[in-house]
Amino acid sequence: CVRNEIEIQGTNNLLFIDRVRRCIAAFRDTHLVPKIKLETPFVLAGIRLTEIDKKFYISGLAEELLTYYEDELKISNIDAVSKIGSEVVEIDGKGSEEIVKELMQYISGGSEKYVREKSIQAIFERNFFYRK
Repeated sequence: CVRNEIEIQGTNNLLFIDRVRRCIAAFRDTHLVPKIKLETPFVLAGIRLTEIDKKFYISGLAEELLTYYEDELKISNIDAVSKIGSEVVEIDGKGSEEIVKELMQYISGGSEKYVREKSIQAIFERNFFYRK
């Protein structure tokens, strides 16, 4: 991945940081985590997921944040799609499992189970994997 990075002529720091995270995560070692000096934006949706029998369910909600989305950002129908116990099948048109597998590339961890759990939580709370 370092050889590929040298050839990339990009100027987007966030995408560069994502590529570094993915490179380090390939070592599959929980102790190797990039320490980024640049402040990066945080994705926080106020929803916590839990995986049960290979399905994803809402297991926690930050009510204050969801109320903010509804009131200040004028996002309607949040209550209908964000109930504890609801199954999450897709997000922004992508299957939940597909998103978890994408995120797993960016998580450093010594076991598949650890990396998967961190990836599931990263769907709605992370400071990496900025979509274009």
